[in-house]
Amino acid sequence: MVRYLALSILCFVLNCNFAAAECNFITGSFLPKLQNPEHIKSIDIKIPKSAKFASNFLQIIASKGENIPPRLKKKFNAVVTVVYKFGKCIFPAKVRQHGDWKDHVGFINGGQPIRSLDIKLQKGNVFGAIRFKLLIPETRGKKNEVLATIIARQSGFISPETFEVKTNINNTKATLIFQEAARKELIERNHRRESAIFEGDESLLWSFKNIDNLLLEPLALSRLENRKWFMKGRSSQKIALFSYRKLQRSYLNFAMNIEDRNDTILDLGKKNRDFHLKYYLSLIAMNGLHGLRPHNRKYYFNPISSVFEPIYYDGNVDLSKRFYTGFLANKKIKALIAKLQPINIKLFEELKESIKGNEIKKLFVSRVRIKQEKAISFLNMALKTYSANLESLEVLTKETLKIKIKDENVNNLLVGYKKFQRENNVSQRIVSDIYFNGTGYTIKYLNGDTLTTSAKDISKILSKNLFNHERTVFIGSSQRKRMKPKLSKININFPGNIWVTQNVTVDVNFDQKLIRFSQNTADDWVLIKTAFLKGWNILFNGLENFGNKAKSQEQRFNEFGITGCLTVYKSHLSSGKIQVNNGNCEDSVNLIDTHGSLDTVEVNNALSDAIDIDFSSVRIGNVVVSNAGNDCLDVSMGDYYIDTAKLKNCSDKGISVGESTNFEAANIELFGAKIGVSSKDSSSTILRNANFQQVKTCAEVKKKKQEFTGAFLEISNFDCIGPRLVDEASIFLQRKP
Repeated sequence: MVRYLALSILCFVLNCNFAAAECNFITGSFLPKLQNPEHIKSIDIKIPKSAKFASNFLQIIASKGENIPPRLKKKFNAVVTVVYKFGKCIFPAKVRQHGDWKDHVGFINGGQPIRSLDIKLQKGNVFGAIRFKLLIPETRGKKNEVLATIIARQSGFISPETFEVKTNINNTKATLIFQEAARKELIERNHRRESAIFEGDESLLWSFKNIDNLLLEPLALSRLENRKWFMKGRSSQKIALFSYRKLQRSYLNFAMNIEDRNDTILDLGKKNRDFHLKYYLSLIAMNGLHGLRPHNRKYYFNPISSVFEPIYYDGNVDLSKRFYTGFLANKKIKALIAKLQPINIKLFEELKESIKGNEIKKLFVSRVRIKQEKAISFLNMALKTYSANLESLEVLTKETLKIKIKDENVNNLLVGYKKFQRENNVSQRIVSDIYFNGTGYTIKYLNGDTLTTSAKDISKILSKNLFNHERTVFIGSSQRKRMKPKLSKININFPGNIWVTQNVTVDVNFDQKLIRFSQNTADDWVLIKTAFLKGWNILFNGLENFGNKAKSQEQRFNEFGITGCLTVYKSHLSSGKIQVNNGNCEDSVNLIDTHGSLDTVEVNNALSDAIDIDFSSVRIGNVVVSNAGNDCLDVSMGDYYIDTAKLKNCSDKGISVGESTNFEAANIELFGAKIGVSSKDSSSTILRNANFQQVKTCAEVKKKKQEFTGAFLEISNFDCIGPRLVDEASIFLQRKP
């Protein structure tokens, strides 16, 4: 922190000129502050075509009904200025009206127009978000929404970054709620790998052909939200289609049994059931039933675990209301708890434990714009209410017996679905199957008709329920199993779960705590998940002599979201060694969401990246890499410390540090690389001793991706002959020993 402060003062004194940059300060020298929203003074937005913007506002106000007509949600060019305590950034953007209901428009300060907005930045980001909303506080329960997102994140749920911010939109000043959109940045900020994001389809619910609101809820299922991700390649498409089938069936079951499911219950299967129950209990305790309605729900599909995870969104919570006798006597809530049974009582303790400590206070105080004592008073009251509500729910759970809900097969559900569609004169075609035919996709309709089309058309069906200008819904009544390759779970006395592709050979020596995996085909891989590895030595032997084999995959990951020959996921490490020889994968070793320490990680002969670590916090004593087809060591979204690294023949980078990572290493020896060390995208890298030989570029420090800022690199005792490349957003310090 002292180092960043000194750089900031120096820049201020010298009156640095960064006219060519998006910001008038070097973002790489303010990394900690840029990761804390309390340093944002205001977000100012100017819409050049102000007359048209004002006219659009008045048209919304004057339109009939309670809903905002979709045709009036027009996009406008805008200039967004983010004013920090230490400078400002100016970004081009697109803005449009946000919201379904007219509570998202109004007047303040004696008649000034105020509205909720969706914003997409063309360049730059605000707190790591490219897309975000500025919301009228009353539409989200004011400070309740800020606290709810923090509670959700502390409880392990995916939750959007949310905070109060002062704004000036075409000279209307107001404090609004900033909330990032459900996109890639949100998923990765919550330490998940990018994958399919779904939400309830609301296209039939509001302002649809003059039909009453919510009347067509039994026809409204789900939709894919990140259509562009689907279009990135076959692996994305396999994941999206597989998960979409599963989710559509859950929505269909709900839609045909709305009353029986108490307007909220989506059955997503036994896998991850406790996690979903925990989410239900948390939102009920926050008076957030609104956020449990299926059309308000958002889901992330985790391809590694093959489960859906809820994304907190629009809970409309109220943390001032206690559950009294009247609530406990409420038949609807009692029935809801009964139909969610069996509920594991330990979930209540987990939820109460997640709000203990000072972290939640620190997060909340930095995200609201009131005096600290008032913020703490609100927080204490709200957490007390939340805890009391959880205790009341726990009592109710213990006293309530299970009530079984209907669970019909898809064919029976379709009969009711089609009947409701006919009775309400809704024109739409139902697709029973979509599959890849080698060159494109084949669509099979429920009536038996088939046709061939493109991935782009499939993406429109999944995301917009449209095909050839006709409403088209894919339900997936034709069951398809998950894609190849086949996986096997290894059932041995091992402190974790091991999954391998069908051709992998596994040998275990329990006395030596050694487990050896051997590839027998080039596509073989191993997944170790939820393990506690203390003193274990893990060896993966790939096929020899893969030489300069070209990468066959269109995308870095496969249909399970896996990039590594050996992947360690959601695990804890304590000493031990990982070694991979002849890694014929995108990553020879990939650690994901894993914590702890290892004595040694060694990779010999990697087709692409040798070691890739994501979303983790790991200390490694010795890193040894010999021959990597891409980077020798690639780390992102985490905190990492290396005692000693010996890297040889790295085809691209010796060390690549990116995406808001803190990386430190005591001793680095590198022989052979295009770039010795790369620190980029809001990352801080510190090397104590570094000896680089045979490298074209000794170091680079830069911003690469829009959702990040510049980076920081400091090297002491640096022996390297070659250029040091630093962009205008970043900082490089080379210190003498």
